[in-house]
Amino acid sequence: MVFRYLAAATVVATLIAMPATALAQAREGIRYDCDTSANHFSELLLPAGPAPFIVTGKVKLMTVGDSKDYVPMTLLAIGGASDGPGPANGDIAGFEYLVAPAAKGKKPGLPFLAFVTRKAGKEKDTQMIAPPSSGEVAFTLVYDGADVAVTIDGHAKKYALEANRPVVAIHCSTGEFLYSDLLIRPLD
Repeated sequence: MVFRYLAAATVVATLIAMPATALAQAREGIRYDCDTSANHFSELLLPAGPAPFIVTGKVKLMTVGDSKDYVPMTLLAIGGASDGPGPANGDIAGFEYLVAPAAKGKKPGLPFLAFVTRKAGKEKDTQMIAPPSSGEVAFTLVYDGADVAVTIDGHAKKYALEANRPVVAIHCSTGEFLYSDLLIRPLD
């Protein structure tokens, strides 16, 4: 009889602990290894849900590809979902982590951070910030439905942005960038 009660208590305790463990892991965020070979491009679109929400995480440069045509880079931005398959639609606001060559014709070796925004149908506007202060760079993007507040490695900038069906877009090219603790959650 005692064994049945102990077995039942163990099952109940396990069922109670399982959702708590899953919730704890969800709060830690995800890891995404954005890895593309030289002269190639990748994009991941993550649904963000309705505004207001916050995107947090860290990004780390792992390797750079050898290309004379493309700079190793990753971009993380908030934009609007497209109506069909394809990249984020219209306006975006976020940051880039890129690795530039020290001189023309040299291999990429100078990492830099930049704020980036693009209005529909226009070239993106990039504002260089500084080299990263450490190997792993923390970021936060807060979207309230009208503006995106971007903070990367302690530098902050705010952009006006209207995005129907907001998404978080991650692009990378010609290198490997590891995103960790990536979390998208509603603001309270």
